[in-house]
Amino acid sequence: MRIVVDTSVLYAAAIRRGSVRRAFLRPGIEWVVPPATARELRAHAAEIAKELHRPRAEALEVITTLLAHVTEVQVRANDPEFRHAVALLMNRDISDAPFLAAALKVGAIGIWSLDKDFDGLFEVPRFTTSSVERLLAMTQPIPEEE
Repeated sequence: MRIVVDTSVLYAAAIRRGSVRRAFLRPGIEWVVPPATARELRAHAAEIAKELHRPRAEALEVITTLLAHVTEVQVRANDPEFRHAVALLMNRDISDAPFLAAALKVGAIGIWSLDKDFDGLFEVPRFTTSSVERLLAMTQPIPEEE
């Protein structure tokens, strides 16, 4: 089962050890991202370090750990999925097109995003953290606390 994960989720997982990070690191779902996601997340390393109250090098380690759990899917502007994504987004933020195109390309069941940019897209629903947790609970037992 594949779900595209938005940069907002990865950022939240990087800055705190909360429900987003726990859900993201649980097995059971293949997380998919478009190519620019890793570069974008690394570009925020200084902000993440500040949120963590840690040096930038430690923030980069957290980012690297998170990115090890994603599969990067190549999407290009001339791909039919990208053109379809742009058409679906209509008057919305065009920077979301790579995420939607990646979801279309791999047949993802949805996009996990912490904002509502993807709400109302019939073909690719938006997952919230709680909906991802419910999905994981149906497919995997909840791990015991360490």
